[in-house]
Amino acid sequence: MARLAAPAPLKGPVTRRATELVLTGLVGTLIGVATFVGQTHLDPPWSVLVNSASPWLCGAFLAGALQRRWLAGALAGLGACVLEVGAFYFVAFARGTGADGRVVVFWTLCAFAGGPLFGWAGWAWRRASDATKVWAAVFPAATFLGEAIGGYVLRFPHVAEAVLYGAIGLALFAILALPPRRPGAALAALLVLGAAGVVIFGPVIAIAYGGAVGP
Repeated sequence: MARLAAPAPLKGPVTRRATELVLTGLVGTLIGVATFVGQTHLDPPWSVLVNSASPWLCGAFLAGALQRRWLAGALAGLGACVLEVGAFYFVAFARGTGADGRVVVFWTLCAFAGGPLFGWAGWAWRRASDATKVWAAVFPAATFLGEAIGGYVLRFPHVAEAVLYGAIGLALFAILALPPRRPGAALAALLVLGAAGVVIFGPVIAIAYGGAVGP
C-alpha cells in the first residue's frame, strides 16, 4: 500500500519572515545607535545627519523595501522608526545622558506618523508598478529636499546644511526615481512631495514644537 507523503514543512516562508523581521530590527537599532554616536563625533554640517528626521524616515523606507506585502511594509516602517527612537534613548540613558520628555514624545509621534508611510513607500518602490512605483521612489529624495528648504532655509537658516541635504535629495532622486525612465512623472511627484515636505519641516513643525527638534 502506498504511503501518503507528509506535508512539506513551511521552512521557506517562516525563515523568510523571520529574516525580514530581524533585518527590520537591525535597521532601526543600528540607525538609532549610530545617531547617538554620531552626535558626539560629527561637526557641522555633517552633524545634521544625526539631528534630523530624514535619515530616520529613510530607515523606514529601507525596512519597508525588505517586505513582500504592503501591510508588512507599513508595519516594518513603523517598527524601524520606533526602534530608532528606542535604541537612541536606550544608549543615551545607558551613558547617563538625560532627555527632555517633550523631545521623546515628539520623535515617537513622528515615528507613528512617518514610519508606516515611508515603510509603505519602500515596499511600493520594490513591488508596485507604473505610477505608484514612481511616486514611491521619490519619497527619500522629497524628505531630504523638503527638510533642506523647510528646515534649513525657512526655519533655521543654515546654508551648509541646506546645501548638504539638497545634494543628498538630488542624488537619491537620480538613483531611485529616474531608472524607471518616466522623468516627467518623477519630477511631478518630486515637486508635490517636496512641497509637502517643505510645509511639514517648516511651519508645521515650528508651530507644533516651537523650537529645535533634534533627538
